[in-house]
Amino acid sequence: MRRVPRRSAGAHPRWSATRVLLWFVATFLILHALIGDGGLIDLRRAAQQRRELAASIAALKTENRRLFLMSRSLRDDPLAIAAVAREELGMIAPGEVLFIVRDVRRSAAR
Repeated sequence: MRRVPRRSAGAHPRWSATRVLLWFVATFLILHALIGDGGLIDLRRAAQQRRELAASIAALKTENRRLFLMSRSLRDDPLAIAAVAREELGMIAPGEVLFIVRDVRRSAAR
């Protein structure tokens, strides 16, 4: 049987250069997948923005529903109309008496 001589580690510099090149390419691709445009970090950021926007949309829908019900009651309910007229416009209904109460201490100080 004939013995095949073993080659030393430095016998094929081409292999080691290829391995180093492959290592750099693989490292670049992994870093680009994590950090680059559309990478893992961008996907997590987009998911967080999506959750925030979904919460905002839900709050706006709730507010929209509340305003819709309020507008419908102001259109159809005379008691709601009277309540707004009293609170916001300072109006009173016929037959009601308006009492204005002043602070006595403030009047005496003047």
